Amino acid sequence: MSTRSRGRTGRSSKRVWVLALAALLVLSVPGCAIGVGMVNNANAAQLTSRITALLPAEDARVLDSFSEVGRWAPAGNGTQYLAGVIVESDLAREELAERMRSLGDEARPELRLSVTGVSDAELTESHRMSALRERISRVGAAPNRFVISTIESPDSSLLSGSDIRGH
Repeated sequence: MSTRSRGRTGRSSKRVWVLALAALLVLSVPGCAIGVGMVNNANAAQLTSRITALLPAEDARVLDSFSEVGRWAPAGNGTQYLAGVIVESDLAREELAERMRSLGDEARPELRLSVTGVSDAELTESHRMSALRERISRVGAAPNRFVISTIESPDSSLLSGSDIRGH
């Protein structure tokens, strides 16, 4: 009789371990999705900080900033970071664009910056981010207000390129 009860206890113990392992696997998937999303959002915000750091105070005043993770390329085959700032400047758009490109080339050549007027029709068409449109409406459109932005793909590190949130 004691052998029989030991066999049942052994089977119960195995079931508990199997159930615990299954629960661990089920809980780890959402944990990874949340963790990867947090890493990607932090990288996008860091890209906004890099743009802000390049902007000389005498050329423009930052009104707002934004960053978002998504598929921004037309044939988006992965995760990209859209980041930028909304600025007010006395410089013309072309002057500001040239100044930002030259500063970007000196500090970080791979950073491709785009300068667009907030009142330009192309802005709302090319930036599919509704949050950006809301921010522009908050600061108001004016001839001397611009969006300086970039779209960048993450480096090839394991976590930053793996956005599994489902776009």
